[in-house]
Amino acid sequence: MYKTYIGAHSNYIAKIQFVLITLFLLDIFIFGGSGIELIDINGFRATLRMVLFLSICIFYFIDVIFLHFGNIIFDKTAIYFYVLLFYCFLSCAYGIIVGNNIIEAVNDLKPVLFLAAYLPIVSLAKSHYINDIYIYKLLLLSSFIVSLVTLDIFLQSYLGFSGFFFNVNEIKNIFLDIGIRENGGVVFPGHLFVLISDVILINKFINNKISTYEFLLILLFSFVIFQSSTRGLILILLLSFIFLNFKRWLKAKKINFKIIFFIFFISILMSLLFLEYDLSRLFVYDDLSTNTRIIFLSEFFDEFLLNPIIGVGYGSYLPSKGYNHLELSYAEILLEQGLVGLLLWVSLILNVIKNCYLEYKKYHQESLKYCIFAVSIVSILSFTNPYINNPLGISINIIVMMILKINRKCI
Repeated sequence: MYKTYIGAHSNYIAKIQFVLITLFLLDIFIFGGSGIELIDINGFRATLRMVLFLSICIFYFIDVIFLHFGNIIFDKTAIYFYVLLFYCFLSCAYGIIVGNNIIEAVNDLKPVLFLAAYLPIVSLAKSHYINDIYIYKLLLLSSFIVSLVTLDIFLQSYLGFSGFFFNVNEIKNIFLDIGIRENGGVVFPGHLFVLISDVILINKFINNKISTYEFLLILLFSFVIFQSSTRGLILILLLSFIFLNFKRWLKAKKINFKIIFFIFFISILMSLLFLEYDLSRLFVYDDLSTNTRIIFLSEFFDEFLLNPIIGVGYGSYLPSKGYNHLELSYAEILLEQGLVGLLLWVSLILNVIKNCYLEYKKYHQESLKYCIFAVSIVSILSFTNPYINNPLGISINIIVMMILKINRKCI
């Protein structure tokens, strides 16, 4: 009778966890590094992501303590996550001790607390409700939603349309980090996952494993990336296409006319954009974001040399950035956490990539190849973007490890 009681409640908890992880994945894939603000009381703010994070942790501990005591997926990668989390607490404490702003030091700590989600989320790999196909479908759905919203805003801001779905101001109230460039291009953190979806589909397209609707998604996603005028995303997209196509050609040694058509489409798209749409930002680097980074780097070296081993601690202040995070993850890690912090962050990333590569080499599962790409692209873009040390980058590493565990479960 006791086992029946436990079994019934375990299944109930599993269903709740399935709903929570679905909402969590949609939130990450759609909103990227931002999120929907649910609470704002006297300066205290809580986003949907925070609520989901706490809920997943609570049900995880209920599951572990009351239903499956001892059934904890604690592996070598977990050690990387939690040692890094401990070091982040030390960086916060050190920043406060040396006189950095206490509130800002705590604010710097808050994003990396997401490292604690590793065990609660990866443990969901044991659920029979979740598999890599399900995650892939959520990724495509999320990228489609982000692309539609982007297209709607682009038509309003650039062409002056009234909008198909929302008013620009209404969208900005939901998508907090959305931005519109001077040329009318729309930028949003969720475009990173549009890029990942696009490259996955392009790989399927090159290998003739694609449906008509997926091909249309490639065209939509590619347009969204190009109109954003985001140098990093466009460069990664083009390099990925060249690399995947060259790899295919080496194997087949014959021309794929679908690929020629795709190149023709992209060429036409770029030509039209050049005629009517200002893409000079891709080639002219004398703009505000570039100049701000250059000023920051000149100040960064002077401050970094004060304590290169462990950094100056969280809550650091530089005239060019104030207390704000700048779009240079590695430089910010070096500044606040020193060489030790950089070593821990890079070790975590390399451990995730190594695990996926060894598993892919052994079983040749397609999803693991895409996982390696996702972690690699975030790591590369973090040289000029605030990815790896915020919830977006941390979440990608956790999701990849969950997919790895799912694949191991299915073998």
